[in-house]
Amino acid sequence: MKKLAFLFFILLHVSYIFGQNLEDLLDEETEKTTEFVSAIFKSTKIVDGQSIENPAKGEFNFLICHHFGTLNSGFYDFYGLDESNIKLGLQFGITDRIALSVGRSSFDKIYDASAKVKIIQQQKGLKNIPFGISLYTEIAASALDYRDFDLPVVFEHRLSYAAQLLIASKLSESLSIQLSPTVVHQNLVNFSKEPNTKYALGIGGRIKLSKRTSINPEYFYNLNFRDFYNDHLSLGFDFETGGHIFQLYFGNSRAISTPQFIGETNGNWLDGDIRFGFSIHRFFVYSNKNKKNELY
Repeated sequence: MKKLAFLFFILLHVSYIFGQNLEDLLDEETEKTTEFVSAIFKSTKIVDGQSIENPAKGEFNFLICHHFGTLNSGFYDFYGLDESNIKLGLQFGITDRIALSVGRSSFDKIYDASAKVKIIQQQKGLKNIPFGISLYTEIAASALDYRDFDLPVVFEHRLSYAAQLLIASKLSESLSIQLSPTVVHQNLVNFSKEPNTKYALGIGGRIKLSKRTSINPEYFYNLNFRDFYNDHLSLGFDFETGGHIFQLYFGNSRAISTPQFIGETNGNWLDGDIRFGFSIHRFFVYSNKNKKNELY
């Protein structure tokens, strides 16, 4: 699978160059009467899935994310709170259109790296563009100890990939929606007839309740692996507090990395396999003028 890894890094490189060239071109041609639509979503994720948003140039987004056990595990496991899967991530805005990130999840000991490039920004005014488009790519590697497995596991088996086209629109001040066509490839799968390459269609939204709160629903429909895993479904509640975005959510996926939560969701809402979780997005920016970190 070296070809897939090579293709992934080529895609990152092309996305970076394309994003830079596109940014220069749009900056030159943007009319004074054109206004870019901001805050389609308030953070870089809807719930588990990516949103179209990026951190601004020079801005960091530090992410702390928790998934607990299922609520139907009962009082003995304190309704899932005894089990915890955590992810730490750091995302940085290279430009206003290009962001890179790294992260580490405790479940399956996943390390991941990703890139997100804004291709089209939603605009209103003379150049009316009713939606925005971003490209998101991720590569993940498991550091899990495979010595108990019967088959030999090489490094290539540890790798998985995801690519998404994020198409979003802010329909009003209170409502945003996003479609996320997704391709996931896992070099090693759990079942003999399970496809290595999986396709899913995601849909998510943001329903604004007040100036600083919203409800975020998210759903990924499995297109070619329904015999093996369930669709991912989650519901988040966002609270904005200055430089923090705090989210409480309920979902049916144990995993947090993109190839896993889309490609390997086992939980079923109808059976009570619902997991409580929360995430914290902390934004800070480096100021060149004062040569110091400034939090806001």
